[in-house]
Amino acid sequence: MIRTLISLALINIPLILCCQNVPDHPDLGLHGLVTWFDSTHIRVEYDWADDSQLSDWITTNTTTLVRGNGFVTVTNGISSTSVWAMIWKQGIKCSRIIAEDAAPLSDAGHLNFYSNLTSFTGTWLPNPGFGAVLATSMNFWTHDGVKTGDMGAPFLVVGVARDYEYTASTTGMTIKSSVDNVVYSYNAPCVPVLDRKIALGGWAGNTKWGKLIIEGEVTIPWQYEPVPPDVINIQSSGAMFAPVIEVVGTPVIEWIFDDSTTSASTTPLKDYGSPGSRHNFLKVTPWSALTGINVGYDASDGGYGGFDMVANQNVLGFQNLNLAKSSLQYLCASYNPVTELDLKEFTALKFVELFECQYLETVRLGSHLALERLCVEDCDLDSLDLSGCAAIEDLRAALNNYTSINWGSVGQLIWHICIRDNPQMTENLPALTQFPVLRDLWNWNTNQTGAFVCHSPVIQSIRSYDNHYTSADLSGCTGLRAFSLSGSQLALLDLGNADNLIDVQLKDCGLAESQVDYSLHTLDLAGRSGGYLDLTGNAAPSAEGLVHYDNLINRGWTIDISMTVSVTDIIVTGAEGATTITTDDGTLQLSATVFPAYATDTTITWSIVNGTGQAAITSSGLVTAVDNGTVLALATANDESGVYGTLIITISNQVLNSSNFPFIIGKIIVNSNEIRVLVNSCFISWKADLYNLQGILISSQIVESDILIFDVSTLPSGIYIIVLSKGENIRVANVIKP
Repeated sequence: MIRTLISLALINIPLILCCQNVPDHPDLGLHGLVTWFDSTHIRVEYDWADDSQLSDWITTNTTTLVRGNGFVTVTNGISSTSVWAMIWKQGIKCSRIIAEDAAPLSDAGHLNFYSNLTSFTGTWLPNPGFGAVLATSMNFWTHDGVKTGDMGAPFLVVGVARDYEYTASTTGMTIKSSVDNVVYSYNAPCVPVLDRKIALGGWAGNTKWGKLIIEGEVTIPWQYEPVPPDVINIQSSGAMFAPVIEVVGTPVIEWIFDDSTTSASTTPLKDYGSPGSRHNFLKVTPWSALTGINVGYDASDGGYGGFDMVANQNVLGFQNLNLAKSSLQYLCASYNPVTELDLKEFTALKFVELFECQYLETVRLGSHLALERLCVEDCDLDSLDLSGCAAIEDLRAALNNYTSINWGSVGQLIWHICIRDNPQMTENLPALTQFPVLRDLWNWNTNQTGAFVCHSPVIQSIRSYDNHYTSADLSGCTGLRAFSLSGSQLALLDLGNADNLIDVQLKDCGLAESQVDYSLHTLDLAGRSGGYLDLTGNAAPSAEGLVHYDNLINRGWTIDISMTVSVTDIIVTGAEGATTITTDDGTLQLSATVFPAYATDTTITWSIVNGTGQAAITSSGLVTAVDNGTVLALATANDESGVYGTLIITISNQVLNSSNFPFIIGKIIVNSNEIRVLVNSCFISWKADLYNLQGILISSQIVESDILIFDVSTLPSGIYIIVLSKGENIRVANVIKP
């Protein structure tokens, strides 16, 4: 009160003028029956007559509140070591709690009355806080995290309802029950504090509560504190307050801060030293000179104008803002905890920036013939009425709670609409013909249904994915560059001539083969290069569609599509075009080029088929010469297409060392059932492997005699490779099974 009187004295306003419009009984938003004893002391009664009363309470430990027949039950908690409780949302300096017909419903058998809590997670000895804990086997007091002693009140009986009266004051706590009507006291100082919480429940069990009455002192919301009628109050809650205002001419500027200090600057800096709710009074003479108020702006939502960058000033709200209703052109309050704004009477507004004001539930708009841009993105608006904003050009209203927008007949000047991520919307946008200069439509995840129709030659970007459209008609959208309708199930699709489309996203749209072919064909004929197309989650294209697919790929498009593209050809080349190895034990690095390059699986497996010469090859395509002659190198596709590429390599100048290669593989006899190899006895104990042409090992054994037999009765006809090896020694031969 002293603070208010000082402020009033500084601006020479009689106190009686400040209080004329202040209600005696402010609305605290409570759903119980509220009785005011005076301007700050209340009694709130809950008879559980309707579900709205439950909204005044929150719960702990995943408990739920079940209402019915004049009772509420705290139930379904999961923790066995803490209190299942309901916590009153309103802060209060609690003096009394009256509970009628309260009972424990589980074996745990507790009733807990806690007050003066800063928070409550379910601990049975909260600190800070105090209260009475009643049980089936014992009763005790709790005071700031300590069990202070037992009390003599009668023990609880599970399922038996009784009446209780709990009080708290500076002298202590009391509890009285209807069993004996005796007042039990705890006489140590218990000092209740304003804006603390109360909690009611039971330790590790369900409890049932009849009528509840809460009494005590509450803090009057700042909106109801006296404010002189000729100043704008910007109510802040931070330790610092550093707004920016914009004026024209040379007006007289008067700031009067909550601690009675003053400033005449358009960029004042007030350091309060600590957070707290404070008045910041502004007076501009004449008011017609005030054109802008900026308490939060960083251009993060696209930016506008040449405004100063201003951090969030923790503004709770404005009072008497309409003093500047005829001159104020912009208001910036991004990130601030403001809850509502009334802008109905403002006639000069051009720009309103309220980005990420996540507590903002209400913005009242009127007739704004100059308003160009409105940003209310990531707020909590329950409604949005633009019907009086005939000049609006840029709307940013994503992430809110409104179910529809009242557009009226506005839209002739709108070039940008962003209303994305409002899945609760139950009403479609009006026909897009209402927005003839619209360039950007971003309305993804907004529960839009039916046909999407746009014939605008000026629209450039449509981001409308994650909706429920059933068809799309974009004929006439000759300037459209980006279009996304992913997630809608489209029975019909018309892309027009797609002259400028370079970003098309139609993922999971249920498109049939003919529509996929149509999309590829239309984009191909448009002739654009370097675009992006997403057709995953739809049918695969036909052979005709793949022709257009190839054309787009060759023009630099990135295309995601639901199909398997097989390898059609493989070209094998040696390093620098070489096809020979002319040095002893020399090597040649091979490479394979797979066609088409966008095949689903472009990996290959290397192998060697020895002819008159012999060689070995690694998995990376490095050929090592073994014996003079020619060998055939193969690169076989791994996609089961059967496609392979070959290269004949001529090997010369190999010096055969008798210690390394003393023998050759002997006579080989092949029929449909077996491969029989007659080997020299010096091969005994060598390893013998049989591979197919793709390099896959089919059979392996150790040579134990001069006859080596492979069973090939179950193998298909074709070329097979026999490899005999021991240490670094190797012999290779290829055979053909008939």
